[in-house]
Formats: sequence, C-alpha cells, structure tokens
Amino acid sequence: MHQTPPDHIEIIARALIIRSGSILLCENLKNGYFYLPGGHVEPGESSPDACAREILEELKLCARIGPCRLIAEQRFEQNGKPRHEISLVFHVEHLTRQPGKPCPDSGPMTDQDDARGGAETLIPDDLEIRSAEDHIGFVWVGIGEIGSIDLRPWVIRDWITETNREAAVRFVSG
Repeated sequence: MHQTPPDHIEIIARALIIRSGSILLCENLKNGYFYLPGGHVEPGESSPDACAREILEELKLCARIGPCRLIAEQRFEQNGKPRHEISLVFHVEHLTRQPGKPCPDSGPMTDQDDARGGAETLIPDDLEIRSAEDHIGFVWVGIGEIGSIDLRPWVIRDWITETNREAAVRFVSG
C-alpha cells in the first residue's frame, strides 16, 4: 500500500531550557504528551527569532537564544495524515520578564557570548514559569526521567537522554 506523502515540511524552532538538572517541557493538556517549548517558524522569520517569539507568546518571558544544538527530522502520521517536520533545538541562555518593554535579551548570541556557555539557563530565582495559553502547561522534568515520559518527537527524547547536549550541533532523522 502506497502512503500519500505530506504536502509540505514544517519547520519547528524548539527551546532547550535547563535548570538544576531539569528541562522545561510543554504539556499538551488535552492529549497528555510533552514536547520542548517552541513552535512553527513563520515565512521570513529566522529560526532563533521564532524560538524567542514562541517563548514570549507561550510564557510571556523574554529569551536569549543560544546556539542550535540539534536538527531533528521526523516523519510520522497524525490523525491519519502524513506529517514531515524538521525541529531546530536551540539552547536558551537566559529567561527574563520585561513587562511592557522589548526583550533586550532576545536574538541570537555571538560566538563570544557562546564561549561563556554552559548547559544551564540563567533564570532569576523569583521568575515564575506559567503558561499564557489555556491548552498547554509547563513542567520541569529531571533529565533522568525524560526517557520514561511521552516526549515528542521521540528522536528529541532520545537525544536528551543519550547525548552530551553541549556538544556541537547534531542531526538525527527518524
């Protein structure tokens, strides 16, 4: 039986936000699965800008987007329809709340900024993490627990549990 191919490829910018050995995950409240925060890259928008925009929309937080750590290609079926997406996973360097002001920390980092690096995201102690959208929630999950939850796409789940997330960018396909 021949399966109809998808009519387009979706590009998703995703955020890797790590704090105290845990990763911030977005939960689809209706269906109970998890994924890294982020969303679709719009035409004419850079992937790092899309990642920062999605964090602002979903969390009302400003994000400084660091280097791309993973390019993950996934082909799957959803609700009987073939899908094909490419996820670009960016390390988030810094999260802040800047009410009523532009986000000064947004945008891609320079090589000099990246040299400061580190796996952790700088998050002020008093920064509350809460969803700005009714259909999603946010939860911190320990890196050691990631393999036991329904984190999608699975190629990202496997990368988180099996690799050095600070290494050079990696491409995986599934």
